[in-house]
Amino acid sequence: MRVARSEFYGGPSINPHWHVPRALHSLEGEIDTAKRIIERLDPFLEQRIAGFEHVHELGVVSVAIMVSALVAERALKSLIAQTQPTVQPEKTHGLANLFAQLEAPVQEEIKAQYQMMQDWVAHHEDIEKVFSVASKSFEAWRYTMEDRTARGGIPRDVLKAGAAVHAICFRYLRMWQREIRSSC
Repeated sequence: MRVARSEFYGGPSINPHWHVPRALHSLEGEIDTAKRIIERLDPFLEQRIAGFEHVHELGVVSVAIMVSALVAERALKSLIAQTQPTVQPEKTHGLANLFAQLEAPVQEEIKAQYQMMQDWVAHHEDIEKVFSVASKSFEAWRYTMEDRTARGGIPRDVLKAGAAVHAICFRYLRMWQREIRSSC
C-alpha cells in the first residue's frame, strides 16, 4: 500500500514522545529488510541439517534475530504510543513486558491479526509465547562473542508478530487521521 509522504511520514503524531507516523513508515522498510535477511537464512539451515555449519551462518542468524526483535519492539512501542497518547514508551527490549503494557482489547486485536496472517510461515501459534521466548532476543544476540549469546531465537515467528502489531498500528493511525480530518 503506497501512502503519500506528506500524509503518512510528515503528518502529526498522537503522542508527543513518539512520532507514530514516522515509526510506522520506518517499520515498512524494516519488515521488508528483516524478511530478506530471514530468507538468507534458509540455505544455512539446510546445510546445518546436512551436518555442517557455514562460516557465515552465525552472523546471518544473529542479525536475523536482532532485526526481527527490533521490528517487534518498535511496533509494540508505536502501539503503546498510539493507545496511550501521554505515555513515553518504556526504554526496554523486553517484548513480553511491552506486550503486557497494552490493554487487553488491544492485545486481543494483535492475537487475531497474528492468527489471520496465514501466508507468514511461523512455528508458534501463540503470540504471547513468541514474545515470551524472544523477549530478550535483541540483547542476547548483540554480542555473539560473549558466552551468554546464541541461545534460542525464532526470527520468523517474531517478525510475523511484529508485522501483526504493525498492521494494528496502521489501522489505529488511519482511524486517528480520519478523526482529525473530520474535526477540522
